[in-house]
Amino acid sequence: MIYYQHMGFERNYEHEQIFTIREGKVVGKQDYHNYVVDGFAFDKVKSNTDIRKLFPLKTEKYPELANVKRIIFNIRQARVDMHGNLVECEVKVLKPGDNQQLAEEMTRLLKAYHPWKVSFINGEFRAFGIEHYSFPYPLDQ
Repeated sequence: MIYYQHMGFERNYEHEQIFTIREGKVVGKQDYHNYVVDGFAFDKVKSNTDIRKLFPLKTEKYPELANVKRIIFNIRQARVDMHGNLVECEVKVLKPGDNQQLAEEMTRLLKAYHPWKVSFINGEFRAFGIEHYSFPYPLDQ
């Protein structure tokens, strides 16, 4: 097994066969060799201060963050390529409030970083440990 998600009980194995069944008959079969390419994923972060080092926001550009201790970002629609490059993603600021300029800056930083951990599952590359991920970004030292 190379991937397991308890919620929804999704499991992926190194070798899988996907059968297509119509009206009780097998009408197709696809063989897959799934694998994981190691790289960064948020579950590898040991402390939130590591996030600041990896993704150095220019927080001085945002006076509204003066009394804020941390920002919460959410990543969705993450798409990666076979080399661990983040091709696209949608970043949203959950706390202290929606800030599109801050979200765009974080998006640029995330895309500039590589390699990300990538899974090749049933013919497609997936952003492992990135997609639907919310993470705190500490502002206090």
